Amino acid sequence: MNRLIFGLFFGLLAIMYCSSAVAEDATGNLNYFFGKKKVSDNMGTGSDLDDHNEIGIILDIGPQNYVNWAIDYFESDGDDSGDTLEIKEICLGMRKYFENDPVMIPFLGAGAAYFSADLKSAKPISDKEIGIWFSGGIVFRLNRQFNLGVLLRWSYADIDGYNVGGLHGGIMAGLHF
Repeated sequence: MNRLIFGLFFGLLAIMYCSSAVAEDATGNLNYFFGKKKVSDNMGTGSDLDDHNEIGIILDIGPQNYVNWAIDYFESDGDDSGDTLEIKEICLGMRKYFENDPVMIPFLGAGAAYFSADLKSAKPISDKEIGIWFSGGIVFRLNRQFNLGVLLRWSYADIDGYNVGGLHGGIMAGLHF
């Protein structure tokens, strides 16, 4: 049920921002992310739930040559000896692309995030919290429409005394419009 709610929320926001981009002759990017997340704290279970596989959707839109609005969604999970930890992040913020080169484009971003963490273990934890995120990376614009890049992010949120954010890294691929 949570995936459906997150998906509907993200889809509604994406439609809202994409429609405003078309009306204002804006630019943007829609990328899929595949990578790893090193959770900052193992939720106090004593098991190794720090290493997560992570997927995400990265959307930004704004006027050309200015700061873009960023709306991102990330989902990660870790498993160790029957214990599982799932973390979801909906991130809102700003992202700036430094387009001095038409092919290799570095960027920086920051904002707030809504975290949902679900630990299934002998001491289960399931909660939601607001946190922060920072990111940076490089996009290689293969042509006018296709992106391929690397992303490094850091996020933080305190849920029941544990940081469910962490260091994220991976590749992204998608569209520039």
